[in-house]
Amino acid sequence: MNKANYQGLIEGIINQLEPRKKEIITRRFGLEKNERETLESIGKSFHICRERVRQIETKTIKEILEKNPSLEKIFVNLLSYFKEYGYLRKEEAALAELSDNENKNFVFFLLSLKKDYFQRINENKDFFTFWTTNTKIIPKAKEIIEKLIKKFNKEKKPLVLGEINKLFNLPEKVLGSYLEISKIIMKNKNGLYGLKHWSIINPRRIRDRIYFLMKEIKEPLHFKKIHELMPTTNINSIHNELIKDNRFVLVGRGIYALREWGYIPGNLKELIIKYMKEKRRPLLKEEIIDFVSKQRFVKKFTVLQYLCDRMLFEKRNDGRYYVKEA
Repeated sequence: MNKANYQGLIEGIINQLEPRKKEIITRRFGLEKNERETLESIGKSFHICRERVRQIETKTIKEILEKNPSLEKIFVNLLSYFKEYGYLRKEEAALAELSDNENKNFVFFLLSLKKDYFQRINENKDFFTFWTTNTKIIPKAKEIIEKLIKKFNKEKKPLVLGEINKLFNLPEKVLGSYLEISKIIMKNKNGLYGLKHWSIINPRRIRDRIYFLMKEIKEPLHFKKIHELMPTTNINSIHNELIKDNRFVLVGRGIYALREWGYIPGNLKELIIKYMKEKRRPLLKEEIIDFVSKQRFVKKFTVLQYLCDRMLFEKRNDGRYYVKEA
């Protein structure tokens, strides 16, 4: 559904109201300011109780609906939108999809006008605030979420929406909307669903955020580049985590790679000695340079300098090198 600008329409409607009614509706739904005011704060400014404000609000909404039958066409369009998502949508997602940021409160106002069409379910410890056009669908959505939470707890691995849908056989748009209201299940930026406390889904520690960033980039990165991609994180903190966590290997000056990519930890000298001992035979310098170039961002000359260390390496007449035994 395309975003619509309802501001002009709604302003035209409320401008027809008596001044006090107009002010109460405007403040209650945040139609001039971004924040929606409480019944209590509005009541204080008018020196009336909150229940009286509620009565005026209810009466004014009824008046708006009676005097503006053309709103029904908009309600039908909104009903169609919710039907696409299985009659249920997280409030934040619905307001973002139905309007731009400046018009969110106008959409909220429209949904609030017709409570026999649109029901707002308030946030609790397990679910975000959401809207529904069919309250009978709520138990089904919650049952799906509960089953998936049990599966995640048992199998301990994230899934893409297509894999999840093999369990429930719903349109993916509908299934995704149901899962979105859960505070326990979360989708990461790569489209994987899992439990919110999993580091792969919602990395909170700096080291985990670096790790999953590098897995996404799929190539070694300088710690300054990582900071560019994680600008809100202190650069020294990033560097310290790269040094301390053994998932990361220093492969060049300030450049780090993931150990799981096959990079071997250690300094250049240790790396060369380890490789030569594993081969159990003298090696040509080209073999050594080829191996090191796949492990480290160093110049060929630097490798040759290490091979010239006669305390560590011996060069045979055929040009092959081997490690000197202590």
